[in-house]
Amino acid sequence: MEFIKRSWRQIRTQAEHLPPNARWLIGVCTLCLGLVVVLVSMYIGRSDYISITQFAGDRQAEAISQLSAVGIKVNTDNGLSVRRD
Repeated sequence: MEFIKRSWRQIRTQAEHLPPNARWLIGVCTLCLGLVVVLVSMYIGRSDYISITQFAGDRQAEAISQLSAVGIKVNTDNGLSVRRD
């Protein structure tokens, strides 16, 4: 914990000697980096198939034929799910 406190003090001391436009630039770059991390993490954890079993109910065969007819890939391994593109 002492290492983090010491590092934070050093960063604060160095930042105090920067001109205001440099501080703004660092802040904006940090914000952009954070947004990129959030966006990347949203798409990395995304599955390829979406489960639609609860929508199909007992008419799964009809749902499969309708989805296949319009060109949507259907997976029936673990319930009914469609491929996300």
